[in-house]
Amino acid sequence: MQKCKIAFAVVYVHQYITLPSFTVKRVHSGQNSCSASFYFLHSRTCTCVTICVIRKNNIFFNRLSDCSITKEGYKALSSALRSNPSHLIELDLTGNDPGPSGVKQLSDLLQDPNCQLNTLRFLGPAANEGCQYVTGIVGKNPLLLRKLNLSEHKLGDTGVNQISALLQDKHCTLNTLNLCECSVTEKQCLILTSALKSNPSHLRELNLSGNKLLGDSGVKNLSDLLMNTQFKLEKLDLSYCSITEKQCLILTSALKSNPSHLRELNLSRNKLLGDSGVKNLSDLLMNTQFKLEKLELVSLYSTAVTVRLKITLYFHKVIMKLKLTVINFYGILQC
Repeated sequence: MQKCKIAFAVVYVHQYITLPSFTVKRVHSGQNSCSASFYFLHSRTCTCVTICVIRKNNIFFNRLSDCSITKEGYKALSSALRSNPSHLIELDLTGNDPGPSGVKQLSDLLQDPNCQLNTLRFLGPAANEGCQYVTGIVGKNPLLLRKLNLSEHKLGDTGVNQISALLQDKHCTLNTLNLCECSVTEKQCLILTSALKSNPSHLRELNLSGNKLLGDSGVKNLSDLLMNTQFKLEKLDLSYCSITEKQCLILTSALKSNPSHLRELNLSRNKLLGDSGVKNLSDLLMNTQFKLEKLELVSLYSTAVTVRLKITLYFHKVIMKLKLTVINFYGILQC
């Protein structure tokens, strides 16, 4: 019974099921205690709106990422809340590490349309501050989002640091990040890419269009990130970023080394790509391992460059169905 002390608390709570909050401290861990502690939440008459599981010396979830309780404990919690999802609005798991399986359990729960959770806490201090910062901009908790649109917000160093602290936390599972026209600088691009390197497995779409100050080092840091095989980005928008020939070479070299993930690439309105930039793109497109399906290259290229790229793509279409629209002074060419 030492591992099931929480059962007594559950009996007590069950008798007072209109209690607005429920705090558990210093309870011995163990699969039975976890299941018992969340048992009362299954009751349809339970209207508890706040649960606080606090990490102390004797903690309820002790080093969840390293204990067998991780999977079963979070499974028990999500199962209980899924059976009665309409009341709980705040869940505080501060200081506990749910691990990947725990995050998945909670993420699946949050997809339930009947789930009323609007406050979910299990982040570190820096990430929690970043979460509050983003919430203040978009009006929603980013942990509950898969797409985050911060376009046209002048973030500055402080804002980029806040967002990066959130991005590098393993609980952040954003699929899409839109930073269009956010005046991201070389220095800030380094901070962002460093954050994504530490948590690379979730992001699928990244929009950095309209950020003309990325510079050589910014593109280099982004390219280093693209070379990471754990970074499985599928859509990248770098239109209106003043990408130069040199930067295009850096970018295409990175994609050559890790060609299997990217599906869509937008390099429109980068007037400084030049002949060598287009040649590097052409060489990349001939790589049979490069899985690109859509290339946007709307720009004011010379006829000779346009024809070269068009011929490359004509032969490339035999290998893969690639959609391209190139606009030049003389009209629209489509492959």
